[in-house]
Amino acid sequence: MRIKVKPWGIFQEIIGGRELEVNLPERAKLRDLLDELIERFGEKLANELFQPGRREVKPYIKILLNGHGAELGAELRDGDSVALFPPVGGG
Repeated sequence: MRIKVKPWGIFQEIIGGRELEVNLPERAKLRDLLDELIERFGEKLANELFQPGRREVKPYIKILLNGHGAELGAELRDGDSVALFPPVGGG
C-alpha cells in the first residue's frame, strides 16, 4: 500500500523535500512507517522524532494521520496521508 508523507520544518530538511510516498505491506502501523523513514533517512530523523533512548515520540512533535492525531499503533490504509510537524514557535 502507498502512504503519503508530508514533512514540515526540520523533517523537511532531513527528508529532503516536501512530500514523498512510501510503500508498506498491508496492515502496517504508523510505527512501521516511522521505522521505514528512519531506515531511509538515518538516525538524525530518529533523534528529532523520539525521546532519547526510547521509541516514544517527543511530546511536542505532532504526527497527524489524515489530519487527525494518531497513536503509533494506528493501522494505516492505502492512500493515507501522514504529516510530521516539529515544534512551532512564534509571537
